Amino acid sequence: MTMQIVLRAKGGLVLASDTKIRTTGAEDEDFSGKLIPSGIINSSKVFFSERHDVAIAFAGSDERGVEPARKLAEYLSSLEV
Repeated sequence: MTMQIVLRAKGGLVLASDTKIRTTGAEDEDFSGKLIPSGIINSSKVFFSERHDVAIAFAGSDERGVEPARKLAEYLSSLEV
């Protein structure tokens, strides 16, 4: 489940989000496809392009671990305008 909330405040916006939990590990021995956790990593779902005052909130990643929100924030930060 994912949660991202934006509230309008007197001086701007408030953006709140839960964190993303990644479980790392290998498939279990009975080949059910479930992972045996070897570590849990909490990471943010919100990334910022400070250059343009933009926040990007997205929870997903692809099979390579690429995070679209992070990539978009990096791309926007590289742009002049």
